[in-house]
This record gives sequence, C-alpha cells and structure tokens, in this order.
Amino acid sequence: MTILNWLKSSSTLFVLGIMFAPAIAQADSLSTWTELTGETAEQHAGKVVILGDINADGYDDFAIAAPYDDTAGTDAGAVYLYYGDATAITSGSVASAIKITGEAAGDYLGLSLAGLGDVNNDGYDDFAIGAPYNDAAGTDAGAIYLLYGKALPYRSANLGIRRKITGEASGDGLGRGLVGAGDVNGDGYSDILTSAPSNDDGGTSAGAAYIIYGHCMRIKAGSISRFREFTGAAEIDLVSAVGSAGDVNGDGFDDILIGASGASGASDAGAAYLLYGRPAKLPSSSLSSAVTFSGVSYLSSTGHVVTGVGDLNADGYDDFIISAYAAESTGLSNNGEVFLFYGQGTDFTSQPTTNGVVFTGVSSDDFAGQTLAAVGDVNADGYDDFMIGAPNTDTAGSNAGSTYLIYGQASALSSSSLSTWTEYTGENAGDGAGYSITGNGDINGDGTPDVLIGSDQNDDGGSGAGAVYLYYF
Repeated sequence: MTILNWLKSSSTLFVLGIMFAPAIAQADSLSTWTELTGETAEQHAGKVVILGDINADGYDDFAIAAPYDDTAGTDAGAVYLYYGDATAITSGSVASAIKITGEAAGDYLGLSLAGLGDVNNDGYDDFAIGAPYNDAAGTDAGAIYLLYGKALPYRSANLGIRRKITGEASGDGLGRGLVGAGDVNGDGYSDILTSAPSNDDGGTSAGAAYIIYGHCMRIKAGSISRFREFTGAAEIDLVSAVGSAGDVNGDGFDDILIGASGASGASDAGAAYLLYGRPAKLPSSSLSSAVTFSGVSYLSSTGHVVTGVGDLNADGYDDFIISAYAAESTGLSNNGEVFLFYGQGTDFTSQPTTNGVVFTGVSSDDFAGQTLAAVGDVNADGYDDFMIGAPNTDTAGSNAGSTYLIYGQASALSSSSLSTWTEYTGENAGDGAGYSITGNGDINGDGTPDVLIGSDQNDDGGSGAGAVYLYYF
C-alpha cells in the first residue's frame, strides 16, 4: 500500500480536544450541546471550521465537511456552510445548510477546511476547501479551492466553478493540510498555508508545504508549483500538518508551523518546524534549515497537528502546541502527548519537544492530540484557551471520544495528565468525538468565542452519518 493510499484509508480525519483548569476535574457529555447531524448514512460529517465573517455582517460563519458524501459521485465529498446570526442555531440535520459538493468521485472534498482571514483585503473574510485526491493534475495530485467572501450568500453548487489550485504531480495529495497563515509578511493581506504529504521534491514522500501570499488581486487558478515551497528534510518525512503560530516573538509578523510526522531525526519520531515571518517573502527551502522541535519517542507521530493557541499568559507573545498522538508515556501505550511552548522575545533554537509543557493522554490507545485547536478566551478572563482532542477515549463507551479544555492563566501551566482537565465526552460508544475541533469565533455576536466539536462516526443521522456539536460560551 502506498503512503498516499494509507493516508486515504486510515481514519486520520482527526479530532480536536479541550482542556480547562478547574479546581476539580469534571466530565460533561456533548449530549447537552446543539447537535448538527449528517445528512445521509456513511457520510461522516464531522470536520468543522469557523471561517471568520465571510459576508461582513458582524457574525462569524462556519462550515462542516462530509468527505464521504456521494452527491457528486462516490466519495466526492461535500461541505455545508452556515452563516452566523444573533439567533441561536438549533439542533437538526446539515441538510438545511448551503451545500457545496466535490467535482468528481473519489475527491474527498473537505478532508481539509480553513478560514483564511481577508486574503485580498476587501473587507470580507475568505475560506478554502481541500480535495487531496482530486485528479485534475494527475491521479491523486490533489487540489485546494479558494472561495472569496462576499455580501451575498453563497448558494448550493458544485465546487468545480471555484478558483482551484492543483498539486504538482500525481500522488502529491495537495490539500491534506490547509490553514490561514495570518499575515506573514505584514503587508495587510492574509496568507494561506497548505501541504502535499507525498510530494517527492525533497525525497520520496518527504512531503512539502506551500505558502500563498495574499494580495489585492484575486489569486489565479493553476498549479501550486508557482508558489513558495518548503520541502521535507528527508525521505518519508510526510510533511502534512500546517498551522499559524500567531506572532511568537512579538515582532509584528505572523509566524508559521509545519509538521512532519514521519521525520526520522529521532527514531522516526516526527518533528515540527517553526518559520518566522518577515517583511520579505520567505524563500523556497528545505525544512532542514528551519527551527526544529524534534520528537523523542519512536513512531510517536510528533508534528501530526501544529497550531498557535493565542496568548495563554497575556505576556504579549503568542504561544503554540505540537501533538504526538501516538506517543507512549507513564507506562501506557499510544496514550498520546501534546507539547506547549510559550512565545518569547528571542528566537527559538532547535530542541526536543519534551522541553515544552507536556499534556499526556489518560489511557492506552486514547491517541490524545489527534486534533488541537485555539478557542479564544472562552471565560473572558483575559487569557486565551485551547482544546485537545482524543477521539478514541472510552470514558462514555468504547471509542466514544473526548475533548479537553485548558484555560490560560498568568503563570505558566505545568505538565500534567489530561485527567486533571475538564472532559467533554461523546454521546455513545464508537462516536469518535473530538475528530475535529474549532473555536476562536463568535457565531452569535455576543462577544464570547464559540466552540464546535466533530464526531465523524456518530449514528444519530444514520449509520456513520457523523455529527457536529455547537456550544455558545
């Protein structure tokens, strides 16, 4: 089986989790949240992202992806778009939302989704959708679609009419990772970061990440090859995860994170890379020259997810986290670990991830850290918060899944087990809650960030239809 086929067949459409720091840990079921269920059986609607305010009406909007939707062909995929509003959304099927479908069978549209910020600085936030197995530039070369915000709402449609950027070569899998990068060069336009995990430019399946700089003119359709490329440092590095770190060193330029879960620097443990923003555009290069946070545990998949989490301790520097969802610690097997690094005025140097604050999964095979998300300041105490997903936990039943919420605070957080944080559990065994997490957006305009958690195996809308849970903090 090829690496790309393994990525396609594996259930790595992963979860996010939540952590917060009460005096006594507690567990709450997602059954009390607003539930949006998949439209059809085996659709696996569960990937969710807050997009920003794409129609500039003062309310943030969000999208739910169902990558196995068959409307446009078997596994063509679909994305459901929700516009924010002062009126609270009620539980129901995603069938009531605006539906955007993939171009062709096997595209798996929606394996990645991203709110981008305002790429062309026209006052409307923009978003992008990935289809890493699209064949337009060769079998499984992959593609991403850019959708610009506008005052008039989008209508249900096939995505083939949108601006499309394709992978360089067959098998690249462009669009597996996709994120808004912030404003990396400080020119007032938001930038885009995407990845192609099986790209061979740095060696067989070294993988590559690309940055697309925003500008006043709309980005033209075409090959990703015309944009800046960061290649994996060695063969089988599998550069896949991408994330915005925020402004880690407080210099006014947003920084970016790239994860390579197959990197072999320490027993195939994986690695994460930090690249600092600057006024000039970053040159194409190998990630071997970037600041490296090396995994230390064999086959731990360090760098599986990388993301900024805002300013957890309100010191003026943004902070970031790196997951190693297959790490083994405290005598457990595959419980997973997440590493937190606080931003600082001086540049980071390459170091092991264990130098950070470490959050460990509770039980064997929890795979904590399959998803991560910044959620903003949900308790309005002046410190940003974040979440960790562990979709295989058994707290509410076998593989019901959990997410953990961690509150920021003035003093540095300490390494700890996720058992000491508040846990939000899936409704039923097998739900896989935490497959996706998103926050840091205000959907109902009440001034407090809202959170959504995906559960791609949930059966409430039919077997494997999937579900997403919404909570207004």
